[in-house]
Amino acid sequence: KIEMLTFNAALNIFCMGSYTFHWEQGGKIQWDYLMQSMSVDVYSGENETGNLIQTFIVVTMLAVNTLLEISEIARAFRRFAFWDYFGDLFNWVDMASLSCMWVTFASWYYYVVLATSFKMSDSYHIILDTQAKARLFATDPQQEINFLNLVKNMQEMSDIISVYSTFSGISLVLMVFRMLK
Repeated sequence: KIEMLTFNAALNIFCMGSYTFHWEQGGKIQWDYLMQSMSVDVYSGENETGNLIQTFIVVTMLAVNTLLEISEIARAFRRFAFWDYFGDLFNWVDMASLSCMWVTFASWYYYVVLATSFKMSDSYHIILDTQAKARLFATDPQQEINFLNLVKNMQEMSDIISVYSTFSGISLVLMVFRMLK
């Protein structure tokens, strides 16, 4: 497995790449890859205010929609018609859709927290002495730990972006089903 982390300084975007190779008998090599890009400047730049307003509107509408669904469930329980509510397939679609949207928002929020608290050093001088005749790969332990922490933080951001992308896609499909009912 080969992992790499790249950084585009002009756009302030990182890319986490992972290539996996499996050597099989007979010389065949199966391979797969995963690439995930992420920005650490989520709410900054020229569209900062617009992005914050859009996020606020989406979360507000999600909260209103969730409250409407909860009031529909409460109404069904007050009338002792909860089997009518839970017997309808589209009510399950509504609940699944809202749940996926909340997971999507929670993962986005967690990503924003990670991105805003992200700090990177100007450089990581891992090799202790680049001019050494022997022990060419002797490392400075503190610099190595700092670099490995950077990679760990980027991997965590990459993982949460994958969760966000997955649940936002599921939410979109479920929203289409909700619109069709």
